[in-house]
Amino acid sequence: MNTFETVINKYNSLRFNSIAESLEMLVSQAEDNETSYLQFADMYASHRLSKGIKQRFNLQYENGRVSC
Repeated sequence: MNTFETVINKYNSLRFNSIAESLEMLVSQAEDNETSYLQFADMYASHRLSKGIKQRFNLQYENGRVSC
């Protein structure tokens, strides 16, 4: 098992599915751009926030709390 699979399995075990789904893409972007740990953490937080906002909107839309 490679490193990504090990880490992804750990995040899935912790029920951090969003991290597990995005990890390879974010690490690849960080390596390509030679980002620092802090820049990577910021990039991940921004990605997670945008995903969370979309999920909350979709949930509210499905429950009829938002009309488009």
